[in-house]
Amino acid sequence: MRAILFGNTDYLLQVYEGEFELLPRQCLETQLQLAFRDDDLGKKVVLRYKDNPQSDGIDLRYLPENAQSSDEIQEIEIDISSRAYNLIRERGKFGTRYNGSDKIDIEIVEVLK
Repeated sequence: MRAILFGNTDYLLQVYEGEFELLPRQCLETQLQLAFRDDDLGKKVVLRYKDNPQSDGIDLRYLPENAQSSDEIQEIEIDISSRAYNLIRERGKFGTRYNGSDKIDIEIVEVLK
């Protein structure tokens, strides 16, 4: 899995084909990278399957919760529901907006051989 940051608040998670099938049974983790560069931003990204019927399918949280700036954020947790999981499996991609205008997309990508 790769997690890429565009600007300050738009995320793209690229999950490799075989990895995505494991998601209901285990969390996937990676480090956040800046778009167009391979710079590791020192923030862990955790993707988990966690069904929440009150969600639109993707929930995002920053840890620690009391972080005052993006520099203080150490981890980004992303939960996807069964609805989002199934849409990603069927369409190859699914996304949502959070905090009004910020965006997160999750897509399945082929493993390069």
